[in-house]
Amino acid sequence: MLLKEQNIDIRLAEKALMFYTDEAQELNGLIKNNFYKLVEVEFIKLIDRYPDVKRYFNNLSNLEQKSLIKAPEVLSMLFVSDETLSNININYFLLRLIEAESAKKTGAFDVEKFGESLWSADGSFMISYDSDTGSFSTFEHPTLSNTAIPQDFFSHFNLINSKDKDHYSSEGLEPILYSFEEADLVADKMNRVFDKLDECFKNFIYTYTNVLMLKKTRNEKLFTSGTDSRHINRVIITNAHTVEDEVIADAMVHEAIHGTLTIIDIFNEWQPSRKVSKAFGRKIYSPWTNNLLTIRNLVQAIYVWYGLYNFWKTKPINLSKKYAEDRLVFIENGFKKLDINPYEDIINSLTFRELTLIKNKFI
Repeated sequence: MLLKEQNIDIRLAEKALMFYTDEAQELNGLIKNNFYKLVEVEFIKLIDRYPDVKRYFNNLSNLEQKSLIKAPEVLSMLFVSDETLSNININYFLLRLIEAESAKKTGAFDVEKFGESLWSADGSFMISYDSDTGSFSTFEHPTLSNTAIPQDFFSHFNLINSKDKDHYSSEGLEPILYSFEEADLVADKMNRVFDKLDECFKNFIYTYTNVLMLKKTRNEKLFTSGTDSRHINRVIITNAHTVEDEVIADAMVHEAIHGTLTIIDIFNEWQPSRKVSKAFGRKIYSPWTNNLLTIRNLVQAIYVWYGLYNFWKTKPINLSKKYAEDRLVFIENGFKKLDINPYEDIINSLTFRELTLIKNKFI
């Protein structure tokens, strides 16, 4: 069967996470292309309910439209239900995002309607108005190397995320802003790490990372990376300035894998629902980190560690060979301890079969 005729389901993940094969690259292109076709369809359905939004959106160029609809904030509106958003809020929020896209070209915006500042949907661009001088000024975040991925240090969306107590409730994890000088150094470091990677890994990261959100915490020794299925392809990295290049490379691949799995789940649900996972509780010890996991955490972790194994197996030439070798042993040991049989009743049969295939590669 031709790849273009295949359904997007979890059966694609094992081969897509080989990264460097022609089939893997074709599969990841297939997943990406079908996802953004779906995004376009869903966005048009959304703005059909808001005539002003539709009219202003249609005035944007094709490139501006694509930039707006692939932003994690917009993807969240399309694929994650949020009953707290009223129609008025959605209408005004989308008009602000469209105005920000237009302002990239015009260098101005409607201050009376939208206040004194606007951020673009992906946090890459900000425009503000100075009432004292009657002038506009702009700010742009750097992108990740030669990609279009914004490195977001200061956006409105970054600040909102920093107030999320679900993610930053632990002592020492309270986010604080980088200075402009620190942000420049971190951006340069992220570029350096990305540029060290082979093209297949760069392409994979680019496919499943739309925004790279960077911040530090009060305890700067706590390096973390993360994504969440509510903001698709938004990667958050804290304290990147404190760790070696290998840790950052691992994190970028790791989080992009989560993006892959989330998009597949949108097409065909392959993991236990949030309701089932919440009822089951956080009581599975990870065979890799010994952290307590939910059942959703576990099934995603299996794919993440499998993908990272394939990444480090290539012994990236510009990264530490010893780090790669140690990582491979660590991942292998985790798979040898992995037992998914107790969870067969709450994992769908197709997913269970696919997870078993991956587990058996390490026997």
